Amino acid sequence: MPLTSRVKSARARVGCTIVFSACLAVASMFSASFVYAKTLKIASTPSGHLIWIAEEKGFFKDAGVDVEVVRFPSGLAASKALLAGEIDLATSSEFTFVSNVVRHPQLRILAGIARVSAVRLFTRADSGINLARDLVGRRVGVTRQSIGEYFLGEYLLANGIGLSEVDLVDMTAPDITDAIKGGVVDAAIVWQPFVHRTAMALGDNYRELPEQEAYFFHLLLIGQHSWVDANQRPLGQVLSALIQAEAYVRENSAEAQKMLADRLQLNIGAVQAIWDSYVREVNLDQTLLGLMEHEARWLVENGLADVELIPSFLSVIEMGSLRVVKPSAVRFIQ
Repeated sequence: MPLTSRVKSARARVGCTIVFSACLAVASMFSASFVYAKTLKIASTPSGHLIWIAEEKGFFKDAGVDVEVVRFPSGLAASKALLAGEIDLATSSEFTFVSNVVRHPQLRILAGIARVSAVRLFTRADSGINLARDLVGRRVGVTRQSIGEYFLGEYLLANGIGLSEVDLVDMTAPDITDAIKGGVVDAAIVWQPFVHRTAMALGDNYRELPEQEAYFFHLLLIGQHSWVDANQRPLGQVLSALIQAEAYVRENSAEAQKMLADRLQLNIGAVQAIWDSYVREVNLDQTLLGLMEHEARWLVENGLADVELIPSFLSVIEMGSLRVVKPSAVRFIQ
């Protein structure tokens, strides 16, 4: 199935199967039976809405685990901290996970916590860039090895342009706003909330390139195999808390938006503007596997992954903990 068709079908919202009271019951079960003795560190990007909500509402503590959430600008940066042993768990797009796991096979996917359509390719209105073909030979800001690089490659390919035909400028997400405003790059691709920040900074000079609505990514909770094997109970507690957060957000969207704005120091208008770009659900589904396989082939074809065989991604998904907490959330066809 073409990527665009697969993406459009996958963006349909999935009805939740567990009510808020059931989530509380699961959390109480974990809390009553086991309290994790250490502070568990989770590296999250601003896109990890459920993680921030779970922290703010005290759902982690209710589940019996003390969590410190550390903010990172990208899944790439969070993954580096995870691999360095600086934190216990991290959030990452599935593309960043794929690009990492071919070099670091000890990484594991524990759950998806959102499906996000919030990456945008944009330019300045005065740059002379109006269509994809205008990007040829121009400087494009992007965080290399991130979902942004993959989306850019797919967008260019759909318009008959190779990734090598543009001048990629590697930069972190927070640096992109100043780079495009100052003319360091002619265009850029990044995710929310940095897209909204750039749009506000450029005002009437902000322009998005057309036909980008089909692109989305899975935001994943990931860890290292050794930690996951040794910490099944606290992992289940974390997942239980995230399921509580999922139910809370579904039933209290206005309050959740304000909470995120306050916690992440964002304008409430920025949070409201991007809210519907997220499907916040804790799950593991077949769409994730298909997307990762496509992305692995893309990495190999573009010389960005030195592997002869695409790995079996089922082998790097630890689904047992999520099955215990929310059996219906595991939707793989095996």
